[in-house]
Amino acid sequence: MYSAEGERMRIDHYDLQGEVQYRQQQAQSRKVRNLGPVPPAVNPPEGNSTAAAGERRSTLTLASALTLQTARQSAASQQAATPPAPPAAEASKEQDGIPDDGLDNRQRLIKLMIEAMLGHEIELPKPIKPSEEGSEGVTQGEAAAQAAEPDQLVEVTDTLLQQEQLNVVASASVATQDGQTIQLDLGFVLDWRQLEVNQRRTTLNALKDPLVLSLDGKIADLTEARVTFDIDQDGKEDSLPGLSEGSGFVALDRNGNGTIDDGGELFGARSGNGFGELATLDEDGNGVLDEGDSHFSALQFWHPEHAPIALVELGIGAILLHPLDTPFTHLGESGTQGVLRQSGLYLTEQGKGGWVQQIDLRV
Repeated sequence: MYSAEGERMRIDHYDLQGEVQYRQQQAQSRKVRNLGPVPPAVNPPEGNSTAAAGERRSTLTLASALTLQTARQSAASQQAATPPAPPAAEASKEQDGIPDDGLDNRQRLIKLMIEAMLGHEIELPKPIKPSEEGSEGVTQGEAAAQAAEPDQLVEVTDTLLQQEQLNVVASASVATQDGQTIQLDLGFVLDWRQLEVNQRRTTLNALKDPLVLSLDGKIADLTEARVTFDIDQDGKEDSLPGLSEGSGFVALDRNGNGTIDDGGELFGARSGNGFGELATLDEDGNGVLDEGDSHFSALQFWHPEHAPIALVELGIGAILLHPLDTPFTHLGESGTQGVLRQSGLYLTEQGKGGWVQQIDLRV
């Protein structure tokens, strides 16, 4: 290392300071578009899946990475290394006709191309901000699905936006033996975003989200085998993916006939909000369904191939009513039987835990 005069530079001491900011987030949304009454051609043959006859799915993934590195012998360069995103600048961009959608120009262009191929606008999640973590975009989509009329053809668009960002700023004051002081300010930003759009065309009656409880610490799983059950209470049996051993629907024998007759005796099959339906049984309002609530002892674990059994007989003592959003779109042996939406916990009398999960079954 040499000085400006060509003599070898010798460092006497230095002081290094740095700041590292790392953020990894995701946001999701679901949009259900009503396409009108189901055409006769979409109705499947007897015993076949409606989703198999009327479903159209496509997945588009967009990934980009941006790397910025600066190095100057000036304290002022630290400002250039800090991501310039003041709210005023964002407001001026929107006034200039550029939407504040959290996308760069390249991503925005690809979004327009995707919309041109699909024939309608894509409703993206809001730009990811720390205050918006855990947004409930899926819940809004489910409300839209409920608003559509029965026997309607619908187009479901699930959007997942993921982001990983690393911001590094380093500042060093270096003193040389010849009395010089050199100020170094370096920084870099790594930014990665992935936009995944999953679209399928199906019928409203195919959007069924019952709660599934799994024993022995397992998670809900679906099989290729189909079972018949009137999940939408229309008097006709539907073809459903089978549940693996150890998994069963949370049920309530409302008419007391000893069997689970239709989706009206499950939780979430019609509303798409099984945890919300369970919460109506929480009489003391503590967010937990347990023996302090009169209907808890009547709740049952039901596998379609077996007789229902009371949860209390299985040693289950409580269900926590505040689930986590756990989106996973390829559930089952082939990845096409269902979509995982939410996961909550239950507690056994022995102090062990297990999963209660809301699953969108492909009927």
